Amino acid sequence: MKKILFILFAALAFVACKKETYGDMFVRYSPQAIKLDRAVGGNAVVTADIETFPAYIVPHKIDDKSVSENIIFLWEKHLPTAEEIRSVGKYEAHGCKISLSDDFKQYTIEVEKDCEWDYLEVCTKWVDGYPVPSVFYIVLNPELYDEFRE
Repeated sequence: MKKILFILFAALAFVACKKETYGDMFVRYSPQAIKLDRAVGGNAVVTADIETFPAYIVPHKIDDKSVSENIIFLWEKHLPTAEEIRSVGKYEAHGCKISLSDDFKQYTIEVEKDCEWDYLEVCTKWVDGYPVPSVFYIVLNPELYDEFRE
């Protein structure tokens, strides 16, 4: 009976530990969504709490849900090294330029005037190779500002 209880408590402790670290698996961005009027364009900065890099960008239009052909994969299926990530000056896609700081924690965003998209979803991955992607948004349609938290 003691062995059964030991196994039961060990399994419970394992599950409990996993739950506590679940929140640490996701990157926190500040802000989570930047809001720029696409008619004007502009610049903004997004800061991450850990080292990440942009992996792909998904453009969205409210009236067109078929975005799969418009996704830009910045590294395809290749997991870049830190040196390869640093060697990229700017990532350019869909009227947007993204520069990444040397410490991999700050994104500088430049959006062209009259960008055609309602918002862009910037999907990032951890520099150390951790497989969980994270997202921040570039919201360009003022009608959508309330739908995205900052």
